[in-house]
Amino acid sequence: MEQPDRDGHAIAGLGIAYHAMSFGPDRFKDVAKQTRGMAMDAECGDDLVGLPSGAGPVFCGGFSFADNGGQSPEWGGFSPADLILPELSIMRRAGRA
Repeated sequence: MEQPDRDGHAIAGLGIAYHAMSFGPDRFKDVAKQTRGMAMDAECGDDLVGLPSGAGPVFCGGFSFADNGGQSPEWGGFSPADLILPELSIMRRAGRA
């Protein structure tokens, strides 16, 4: 994800440390339950470049509007709730990463 208008802010993730998926009307609650302890157990490196606080685990993914996901072929590989915690997350801001 990149937002050039916000001081060059960008986040990248590599690998898969954890993958949470769910279906149906309780998908938000179910994925929250699956991921609840992840932030507490994450290993966060030292802030070596002096970036503002907020560094830590970042899940990548999304949720469908429909309980059972999109029905068109373009959405065939995605669950209605699909979040990935990368093995490594990298943040860039103001030319520093």
